[in-house]
Amino acid sequence: MKKFKIFLLCALITVSVSGVAVFAANYDSSEDPIVTLSYIQSIFKPQVDNQISETEKKLTDEINSLKSEIELLKSQISSGAVSTTETEDSENQGGIYEVLELKKGDTLTADSPCEVILRAGQIQVVSPYAEQGIGDYTSGTDLFNGTNIDKNHLLIIPRGGDGRGITVTSDSAFVMVRGEYSIANQ
Repeated sequence: MKKFKIFLLCALITVSVSGVAVFAANYDSSEDPIVTLSYIQSIFKPQVDNQISETEKKLTDEINSLKSEIELLKSQISSGAVSTTETEDSENQGGIYEVLELKKGDTLTADSPCEVILRAGQIQVVSPYAEQGIGDYTSGTDLFNGTNIDKNHLLIIPRGGDGRGITVTSDSAFVMVRGEYSIANQ
């Protein structure tokens, strides 16, 4: 509310200064070369007051409209009509990492382009290709079949369905995954 009051005060000052400039520019000094107190009180001040009132009314109407929208969204969220999280189908594609605990011998392969980050444990690259592996974007290198992967490195599996992925070599490993994948145990 304090920010709103400061915003309203700034808006009123801006309107006042603008009004002074507009009325000063339109003032015709040929009829009255001196600005008198009677001019300020009877002509200038009522015009400025009118502009301030109009601006205040517009701002108040806009604020009330935004408050109504907020209340509508709140009621939709509480009734379940609008979700605050992504759906499960889009979870792995919509920017959310899924945390997985994999056991020794588990192999994760990408079904679509996929991102993997090792958080704990030990994993190695799995690739059926001699000269195609997965990208380690943290170190800026390509990793080939059987290469050990460093913790906290962002790995990109560029294509899904071609057998590339990771396999767990320690008792267990925690990985973060974004994208579609399959898990098999050897």
